[in-house]
Amino acid sequence: MSERERAALVIVPTYNEADNLGEIVRRVRSAEPAADILVVDDDSPDGTGKLADAMAVDDPAVQVLHRVGKQGLGAAYLAGFGWGLERGYPFLVEMDADGSHPPERLPTMLATARDGAGLVIGSRWVRGGAVRNWPLHRLLLSRGANTYARFALGIPVRDATAGYRVFRRETLLAIDLDSVSSRGYCFQIDLTLRTDDAGVTTREVPITFVERERGESKMSGSIVVEALVRVTLGGDLASPAGRVLDTHPTRHVGWETTPDPGETMKNVRIRWVPAVLLLTPVVEIVVIVLVANWIGWAATIAALAALSVVGVILMRRSGRQAWAELSRDRSVGTEPPSGVVDRALTFLGGLILVPPGFVKDLVALVLLLPFTRPLVRNRIQSWAVRKGTMYVSAPGDPTMSASRHGPTTPHGPDVVRGEVIDDD
Repeated sequence: MSERERAALVIVPTYNEADNLGEIVRRVRSAEPAADILVVDDDSPDGTGKLADAMAVDDPAVQVLHRVGKQGLGAAYLAGFGWGLERGYPFLVEMDADGSHPPERLPTMLATARDGAGLVIGSRWVRGGAVRNWPLHRLLLSRGANTYARFALGIPVRDATAGYRVFRRETLLAIDLDSVSSRGYCFQIDLTLRTDDAGVTTREVPITFVERERGESKMSGSIVVEALVRVTLGGDLASPAGRVLDTHPTRHVGWETTPDPGETMKNVRIRWVPAVLLLTPVVEIVVIVLVANWIGWAATIAALAALSVVGVILMRRSGRQAWAELSRDRSVGTEPPSGVVDRALTFLGGLILVPPGFVKDLVALVLLLPFTRPLVRNRIQSWAVRKGTMYVSAPGDPTMSASRHGPTTPHGPDVVRGEVIDDD
């Protein structure tokens, strides 16, 4: 087999793809006749592996790698990469078996790789890219996840989760495949991040992604949410340049960060603020779409509107009264009673209810429900005693005051010497 005949290896993972495998092999052979095809089958119950074996007998360009049990997409690609690298293929291609990745775009992607790109991504989200036959919630999930990963990890790629890719051999050798621990939806993000950290040039080629017509999709909302959580846990949002790849073979999180030795716990908490701000709207959109698919858009919009109205009513009812009582208590120097704090929490809960969204409404419920609000109130009051200083003046004598602090030593609170005035 000449070098030209081994120009590329197209890796096609399969699990119950008997209805699609023949068509995708035919399209690949037509679009790029010089490419070889490696079917990586996870012991499909529907006989996909046997079908692939029959194709391999008829076509020497088709090879089959059988694996025991369903081990996942990432593991299948890693096995395929290893197989192809051992046999000297200069280009290795990721491609789904269901036809969603158009083989007709493979010649363009390979040409881009030959021009020097270390990774070429068939992208849905660059100019000229498109998606067909996807429901709204899938579109929102994918766009939201990619936008979040792009900003959270600082990677210059619009479709970091894309599964249609061409890797140069040198790229795969540079990113240390043996240390890749991610296996699911995070796998593509992980490889994108590793490629970027290795200084390898990445190019995106627009494709039209077409949802499968036969078989069942392996994608679910829970997989995407898991990926977002892992990105949040692993990405150093404050300093993308400070990312450190996780090379521990037993870890399941794809990335770790190495904090500055002098960084305080307060700064560590502050680093989470950008992550929360970025992730919250994505999660809200996903939840709204999922609820709409369950109860319908009309009922969902009505529920969101009703919650907003309830929020406005609670704000009007509690806001003025709480503010007036808080102002009066401060003017006379007394500690706010629990009732005033409760009204302030009710006001805050109402405020949170006003913007549309279901996830934040759970936070509002914690502030509004009678059996959870006291817990929040007690935590706030305890925090105020620890962190703040309260001045208490005797009525009619604003010059007489005493300060009360929280514990400042292991032995207890400070002792403040002063005079106690009894008006009686």
